Amino acid sequence: MLSWRRSNDPDLHSFPLPSVAFRCFPLLSSESGQGVIAGAVAVFVALAILVPTIAFFVQKESKETEKERKMTAAFQLAEAATERGYWEISQLSSPTAAIPIPGYNFDQEYTDVTNGSYAVAVGSDSAMDIIITGVGRDTMKKEVREIQVTYALPAATNSSMFSAGANTFQGSEDVEWGPIYSQTGITSGADHPRLYTNGVISGYGPSNCSQAPPCTDNLHYWSCSCAPYIAVPAIDFNYYKQLAQTEGNTAPPNCCGGSYYNTASCEFQGCTDTSGSVYYFDNNSSVSFKPSNFIVGTIIVSGSGSLSLQGHDGSGGYAAAIPPYAWREYCTNTTVYSNFAATFVSGSPPSYASSCGMGINTDIQDTGGTANLSDVLVHGFVYVGSGGMTMGGSGNTVIHGALYSSGSISGGAHLYIYYDNEVTAGIHTTSSPGYTRLSWKEIVANWPSGLP
Repeated sequence: MLSWRRSNDPDLHSFPLPSVAFRCFPLLSSESGQGVIAGAVAVFVALAILVPTIAFFVQKESKETEKERKMTAAFQLAEAATERGYWEISQLSSPTAAIPIPGYNFDQEYTDVTNGSYAVAVGSDSAMDIIITGVGRDTMKKEVREIQVTYALPAATNSSMFSAGANTFQGSEDVEWGPIYSQTGITSGADHPRLYTNGVISGYGPSNCSQAPPCTDNLHYWSCSCAPYIAVPAIDFNYYKQLAQTEGNTAPPNCCGGSYYNTASCEFQGCTDTSGSVYYFDNNSSVSFKPSNFIVGTIIVSGSGSLSLQGHDGSGGYAAAIPPYAWREYCTNTTVYSNFAATFVSGSPPSYASSCGMGINTDIQDTGGTANLSDVLVHGFVYVGSGGMTMGGSGNTVIHGALYSSGSISGGAHLYIYYDNEVTAGIHTTSSPGYTRLSWKEIVANWPSGLP
């Protein structure tokens, strides 16, 4: 044990020091020192590699997050564009007639939504469906997204024949290329077209509405208590009335006395008028026809007015375009479809299995087909008031377009009604129609070339 004593202080006794105070540690060997240094170097090298890598991935993730944010903004702007397009067509009584619509033809950039801008185009296809395309772009103009939505015209303004009252066919009438709608009920001995009603269909489905569900056999539809309820088209009578009043007494003399606007009952005989004008009958008038008439335009019999047709009234003839979805009306069975295909489809028609077999709601279009029509009385829109429409006599009078009535439709004449989808697309209504969305899809995005 060590001890110490201060040399200049002889009186102090020596005392032991703790041995730990002067414990000696062994020196590191050269080999172990080199190991520590090597470990430290390895750590520094690893850090030199990892830190830039971590920084790179952080920056990359930040860029991807920013890109995703811009893409999301562009997508939301594209959706806003389609919504704006839908709002626009809902304000128009006849959007297809208005196309192209200023501001809705990729000709204007909208900036009313934050995070960027958008443009919208409203168009229509060969089936007269409404196609709305919206394209959105973020604020920095780095990301572009595009969406396309297709809407079908309202059912009640997209039919060959519509009646608020009962629709009774006795088997001698033919309705081709478009469905029949009735708010009350339908009686028909024909095997086509498709039938839609708020009541029951004689010969199809249940005998009364208490047995309504499921309300369809996938061809015909009897809504009864099921949705959707078929509403009466809100015809814009003022629009048609003003057109007729503007034309005044400029019609051919054999056409109801030469007047487009009438407040008394009158008759057409030997009338040929292909001007596309409107004949408007006010004050509950009744309208009738005698032989040899051909009118291209619109006939409106308002109020409680009535209209009567005979089988020998029409004299027009031409090649009529067959609506692209006409095949749907003949899917009741293979024989009916084969007869339609052989009669109305040019070339090699698709088989029953390749069209009807896929379901009547499939987006199959048959375009370019025509059929030669003769004995045409009216090519256009015919509306008859609550007095209804009666048919009689022999012959083959044709109405090519659409026939609507707020009353009933009945009779036994050889009357033919051929649906024209372009005619119904041009019907003017006073209320916003309810369009049915057929499809929604994102397409390859391109910002309109005509916009900055």
